[in-house]
Amino acid sequence: MSEVWWRTVAVETPVRLEAQVSDLLSDLGTLGIVTTGDDPVMLKAYFGAENDLHQIAKRVEEFLKNEGVPGDVEPGAIPDEDWEVSWREQFSAIDVGRRIVVLPPWQQPASDARLPIVINPKMAFGTGSHATTRLSLEAIERSVKRGVSVLDVGAGSGVLSIAAAKLGASQVVAVEIDGKAVVCAKENIDYNGVSDRIELVIGSIETCPERRFDLVVANIEADPLCEMATELYRRVSPNGIAVLSGVLKRELGGFKEHMEGVGWRVRRVEELHDEMIDHSWVAVCMTA
Repeated sequence: MSEVWWRTVAVETPVRLEAQVSDLLSDLGTLGIVTTGDDPVMLKAYFGAENDLHQIAKRVEEFLKNEGVPGDVEPGAIPDEDWEVSWREQFSAIDVGRRIVVLPPWQQPASDARLPIVINPKMAFGTGSHATTRLSLEAIERSVKRGVSVLDVGAGSGVLSIAAAKLGASQVVAVEIDGKAVVCAKENIDYNGVSDRIELVIGSIETCPERRFDLVVANIEADPLCEMATELYRRVSPNGIAVLSGVLKRELGGFKEHMEGVGWRVRRVEELHDEMIDHSWVAVCMTA
């Protein structure tokens, strides 16, 4: 019998509550979430052995009950090798922008025409498939010039940092608060042969070096980005830019107003529709 390693909580929820349920699962310690379905959506969250799945399920059920939604929350587990098979089935090469291809280590590039970014996804920390990651990669492709310095806040799998280094950045500081994601990012950075140009920092933006960067990228969510708006502003060089993603289009007005209040100037907004949730995400390019 296979050894059970990944512990799961499956939640069925209306799409209008997807973001809130995902945030709650993140607060409760999920290592990653796989989303399927349209409306309702099924969120399958993965947890480590130290987590109490029944307490997690109870918290999610209470949230859904308070929202007037019948709770359909199921704790469970899957064998380690089944997880690996699942990822191999879901993750294949993804062309992004004009020059980039993101692909898993078990797949070879179709041609030499694109710059390969090899990502072993592990627990869904970022493969390039999500709209916000694609928007961020496309903005990095447009923005990175040879020799620039880059700060990647919320590095996840390291995909944005690796792309920046391979596109010509001479120094990249990748900041990530999640210890498990840091391990994943380190493996990916080493695999892509760019560890000499990427400094991986464990912690929040406050823990990264007190200096300014030519390019700052942060693919997180609107609320955390607003909370760190001043810190982000302090890290961008006078002629530099920031690429901020993880913002839903419906949040854009309030997001821009908040950021402009700190001193940011909006330079460009790119949009990409996410068919899974039937909403559009945006990446906002800003100057300090």
